[in-house]
Amino acid sequence: MGKPNHHIFVCGSFRPSGAAGVCHKKESSHLLQHLTMEVQDRGLDDVMVSSTGCMNICDSGPVMVVYPEGVWYKQATIATAEAILDRLEEKSELPPPDLVCLNMNRIHLIDTTLRDGEQAAGVAFSRTEKQSIASALARAGVSEIEVGIPVMGPNEVDDINAVSDLGLPLRLTTWCRGARSDLVAASRCRVHGAHFSLPVSQIHLRAWNKDAAWVFRMLAALAAEFHETFQFLSVGAQDASRADRSFLLEFAQAARDAGLARLRIADTVGLLNPLQTAELMGALRAAVPELSLEFHGHNDLGMATANTIAALASGADAVSVTVNGLGERAGNAALDEVVMAARLTLGQPCGVDPRHLSHLSELVALASGRPIEPDKPVVGETVFRHETGIHCRGLLADRNTYEPFSAEEIGHTPTVMELGRHSGGGLLRHRLQTLNLALPLERQPELLEEIRRTASGRKAPLADNELKTLVSSMNQRYGLPNL
Repeated sequence: MGKPNHHIFVCGSFRPSGAAGVCHKKESSHLLQHLTMEVQDRGLDDVMVSSTGCMNICDSGPVMVVYPEGVWYKQATIATAEAILDRLEEKSELPPPDLVCLNMNRIHLIDTTLRDGEQAAGVAFSRTEKQSIASALARAGVSEIEVGIPVMGPNEVDDINAVSDLGLPLRLTTWCRGARSDLVAASRCRVHGAHFSLPVSQIHLRAWNKDAAWVFRMLAALAAEFHETFQFLSVGAQDASRADRSFLLEFAQAARDAGLARLRIADTVGLLNPLQTAELMGALRAAVPELSLEFHGHNDLGMATANTIAALASGADAVSVTVNGLGERAGNAALDEVVMAARLTLGQPCGVDPRHLSHLSELVALASGRPIEPDKPVVGETVFRHETGIHCRGLLADRNTYEPFSAEEIGHTPTVMELGRHSGGGLLRHRLQTLNLALPLERQPELLEEIRRTASGRKAPLADNELKTLVSSMNQRYGLPNL
């Protein structure tokens, strides 16, 4: 028999029962046996069937993955298996896939603010600032941070060691190029692990005058030489989103075979969209089900956070983030956005206490000299400021109407409802009552129009003292008492 055209993996999944869960080994074994017999009975010589053991994913029941398509089927049954074989036999399109959401016990955030974040043009953290940021990340619950590039020289190594000497309860790693000299420099740092990056796209290979043979040779050599040097050694596929798919999958398998702890899939110039990200990570997960996969997204097209969530929903068990999305060009996936999106769209926490998010953002904004945009998602100044009449009326009834999460949940200043150009009578009545200001109901529409004119003229809402002045003036105008 020649090389199979399709490979079907069958694995059990963890039922969410306690911290570890219970693997569906019996069900997956039965499905594997049935599938193997069906392939033989149908004479499908180009289809291979094998088991990958048990994987930690959020839905119970056996899971099937069809490769090279990278299509996942969760809670797979014999009917699922036969439907897939029918399509393969007919050489037609596979049944619609399921995206698999990993159990968040396995989601691992790697904050790279002190490496990729500091690579943003014009950003340079002092040693004290690096220690402060690292400490704040640890207090928030981040379990791994990537700190610096040791080959930059003795000062960089000293900075990395100064962070290490804090004794923070997290894993410290450093970043290296795919070069022996970089990893030797990293070995001088008091860190737990190192990460080295190799180019995998034709664009990057040409730029560095390298070829595929060199990539695989360096991967094997560096993994072999430095495996014992670090507690944790990972490799990155640089520009993976533009790599030839077959080459990328072969690279992933080589990383697994070399005994590396994790593979980073880098969307180096942010060209993926969430659907493409999901398909790519699904294919990689099918190819190397036993290898930890990390997604590293850039924000050149504004999709870093969306791609990161898509990666988590389709095969990644680790993702890189930076505080405020700080990074080269348009930046990286933002820590605050990924934490809250994972909680609200995947229904699971990431191990980070969101009450620390606003403080973290302010700390890094100050240290980097990059102010937080007022309307930045999650932590921006205006995220919890409201003016529109219908929104304020809804918020007064139930804050969930127009806020997906509370300001207090992320350590933000409380919700503010402002009187301005778009305000309505509901908020005006509420504000008058709150400030204990008396104005007859029939005069309030006139006051509202005055507020709107004033706010429009200066393009800003009115403060409470200005509202008091307007009410006093109107009461005097109509001979009404100021109570």
